[in-house]
Amino acid sequence: MAIALAAYGAVNGVKGLYTVPTGSGAQFTNGCDEIWDLGLRTLKIYLTADYLTDYPLQTSWSATPSTLTGLAQTTQVATQLTRAWSTVMITAFTFANGTTNWWRVEPTNAKLASEYTEIYNLARHLLTTYTGTGRTFILQNWEGDWAFGDQFVENSAIDRRYVDYYAAFLAVRQKAVSDARAAGGFAGVRVLNAVEVNRVTDAFTFPHRRRIITDIAKRLQPDIVSYSAYDSTIADLGYGANIAAWQAQCERDFGNALKQIRRAFPCSQIQIGEVGFPENEMLVGNGGVGYSPAAMLEVVRDVAEANGVRWFVFWQMFDNETSALPEMVRGYWMLKSNGDIAPSGQKMADFAAGL
Repeated sequence: MAIALAAYGAVNGVKGLYTVPTGSGAQFTNGCDEIWDLGLRTLKIYLTADYLTDYPLQTSWSATPSTLTGLAQTTQVATQLTRAWSTVMITAFTFANGTTNWWRVEPTNAKLASEYTEIYNLARHLLTTYTGTGRTFILQNWEGDWAFGDQFVENSAIDRRYVDYYAAFLAVRQKAVSDARAAGGFAGVRVLNAVEVNRVTDAFTFPHRRRIITDIAKRLQPDIVSYSAYDSTIADLGYGANIAAWQAQCERDFGNALKQIRRAFPCSQIQIGEVGFPENEMLVGNGGVGYSPAAMLEVVRDVAEANGVRWFVFWQMFDNETSALPEMVRGYWMLKSNGDIAPSGQKMADFAAGL
């Protein structure tokens, strides 16, 4: 199944180290503007209780929200949502419970109820406010396997009780979105719920370890499975001896990962919630030996398309990470700090234009 043109998108510079134009004080807005100007019509934003640090160079907000709905109603967010985006993806964590893995230590009915209420209210706000726009909103968590293990370690042990706790957390969010849709009173707009996975290949490398696709999938079939796809496209592969070696390995591992997700979640659509390549590290750290982030992005897109992926999102507009190399950002960007379009940004624009 081919990816529709409107399904190409990017993250709008969350936690970015700069913004364009420099010193604008409008990082949230600038990131959205640049995605729009490149011709992409899928926007990914973060709405969380940590919004001030999610967008550190956004110097002012029109209000001081205390809920996700309140944050969505700020001038900065609401103005962007009036644009004719095809899809708006929202990484959402509630003000009530915060962005930490609270469900590991406080999986109480009261906590789950407050999670449900805030997600439900956001979904209802989106359904009723944007009725008739034809828009799709996708609410999601972030890199759920890291959350499941509560650490950034591939071979981490996860106690059996956390299967129940995390399944309950993810299920209550799906129920909130499903119930918001069932309440009716809207037309021509969709709100869907996604569960994001990010450790798929090592679910089989470390079969004795728990993962979302092997343990949580038995409990939950969300509307969408979002795949933060670094484990099969770059992070655990290095770059190989050359780009041809990388391509062969990526086509195999990324394709297999998508097939495993499909088997685990047969009722869910699949989106690529994040994919990208650190341009500066590739070119400088590897001596520039035959690597092209644009060409690599095309390989990943082709595999995704061949496996029926519906949405394809790049990380991200403004780079948010520094490199081990001296005084250098890593190069996860579509727009460089000097305002130049990066090769990956141009490639994503080409995809959106059907090129």
